[in-house]
Amino acid sequence: MLLLHNSVSDWRQYFSRQKTDAKNKNIDDEIERTTEEIQVSLFQLFRFADHIDLVLMITALCFMLGDVVCALATIILFGRITGLFATTQFAVDCDNQYQNSVSAVINNTACPFGIDLNPLNYDRIHKLCHYDNKTISTTLAPLTPLFHENVMHLVYLFFGFSILTFIWAVLEYIFWTIAAKRQTSRMSVLLFRSLIQRVSEYIF
Repeated sequence: MLLLHNSVSDWRQYFSRQKTDAKNKNIDDEIERTTEEIQVSLFQLFRFADHIDLVLMITALCFMLGDVVCALATIILFGRITGLFATTQFAVDCDNQYQNSVSAVINNTACPFGIDLNPLNYDRIHKLCHYDNKTISTTLAPLTPLFHENVMHLVYLFFGFSILTFIWAVLEYIFWTIAAKRQTSRMSVLLFRSLIQRVSEYIF
């Protein structure tokens, strides 16, 4: 009698295990079909966002545009500052630079009797003279107040746009982070409720 009871309980456990496996397989098949059929669009990615999240994301986009504009402005200003220095050092008043360099060379030379160097004949007869020192340096024109004013104006703008770029980037990061955390927390709560509901239906 005991042997018969054990065999009946074994058969019952076997069939109940088969039913459980079949239910699990059906659930897995349903999940696979759901994941294959549902296609999430771009707007559905933000379906868990409320009005506050939308305002946060739009504000973050505005900060991102401001960050991009300020970054481009800093690049343009840096190029203008570099170009201003280059044109001042190498292109402005080239004739005066040449005259100053020739005068410096003439003052440091000892020529034979009867040869008088000047800027007009220097290119033709400077090889006949003896140089007291071998180092010849050109005298660059000093920075004018107008040049200083232009450079400092661009430098102030450069630092101003750099500070604005940093501020926009920080605000953009803060607003995107807040909006993302709000949506992920809402998604986590809904997922937890869905799992609890599915488990309770499976148990009962």
